[in-house]
Amino acid sequence: MEEFHLTKRKIIITSLNLMIVGIIVSLFLKRWDSALGFLIGTSLSILNFQILAKSITKFFNFKFKRERVSLRTRLFLTIMYLARYLLIFLVLFVTFKRQDINFYTCLASLFFVKFSIFWNYSLMKLKW
Repeated sequence: MEEFHLTKRKIIITSLNLMIVGIIVSLFLKRWDSALGFLIGTSLSILNFQILAKSITKFFNFKFKRERVSLRTRLFLTIMYLARYLLIFLVLFVTFKRQDINFYTCLASLFFVKFSIFWNYSLMKLKW
C-alpha cells in the first residue's frame, strides 16, 4: 500500500510541474486566460485522480474482506464514477461559456495526469 501512495504522489507532483510550466509560458506570452485554463484543468484532473484512487482502494479493501462485493459498495463505486464525469462536464461547460478562461488549455490540461502516468511508467520500464 505504501508503494501505491508513493506512486500517486509522484504522479500528482509531475502533473503539478506540467501545470507550472504551462502557466509560466502563458504568463510569459501574457495570456491570462490560458494560465487560468491550465490551473482549472489541472486542478480538476488531480481531483478526478484522487477520487478514482479512493474508489480503487475502497473496492480492493472490500474485495479482500469478502468474496462478494456488497450492493452498498457497488452503489458507492457507481456514484463516484458518475460524479467524476459530471464534474468534468460541468467544468468544461463553464469554461466553454466563459470568455476569460481558455477552453482549449483547460481541456488539454485534463490530460496532464494521464501523461504523467505514462511518463512515470515509461521511465520506470526504461531503467536498466
